[in-house]
This record gives sequence, structure tokens and C-alpha cells, in this order.
Amino acid sequence: MSREAEALLKQIKKAGLAVNLSDEIGISSTNPSIGKMTDDALKIYRRMQAMNIQPTVQTFAYLAYGYSSLEMYRVITILWDDIKRNMATGNIAVNRDLFEIMLLNFLKGG
Repeated sequence: MSREAEALLKQIKKAGLAVNLSDEIGISSTNPSIGKMTDDALKIYRRMQAMNIQPTVQTFAYLAYGYSSLEMYRVITILWDDIKRNMATGNIAVNRDLFEIMLLNFLKGG
């Protein structure tokens, strides 16, 4: 797990937002575990919104990667709306890496 992911996980736990992250360290390549982790990430993201905690570029990138692994490109399109809204309000800065992630997923999804 990268340093950024560990730092994000520590912030999530510190804020009391952890849902069920028992397998956050050992990411399996099987779809059921990725699906569960993606569902957990989405629940955490929704709780962050409810508590007015601003998501970061990494938050959106992790969600996009999870949905991409499950080939859920329509959900990535919906996530793009949240990204644009956060950029428009100044909550997150324009980020080339995030744009590339989204572009690749749009191309994969057709």
C-alpha cells in the first residue's frame, strides 16, 4: 500500500468514518473483494459529504480505479460529475493525473 493510501486510511479511521475495512491491506484481484472495497469506499465518500469533509484528488482516483476494475464505467461517469462540481467550487485543484484516469476510463467504457 502506498504512503498516500496509508495516510488516507489513517485519516478515515481517525475521523471515525471506517465502515468495514478489514481487508484494506491485502487487496485481492478477485472481483467480489474489489466490489466490497469499492462499496466501502463509496459509503465513506458519502459520509464525508454528510460531514462536510472535502474529498481529495486521491479520494476520486481510488474510487475511479475501483470502479474501473469492476468495469463500472457508467458509475465513473457519475463520479465525474462530482469531480467537476468539486473543481468548480475550488474544493480540489485541477489535476492532470485525475484527468488521465478519467479519460482512460471513458475510452474503455465507450
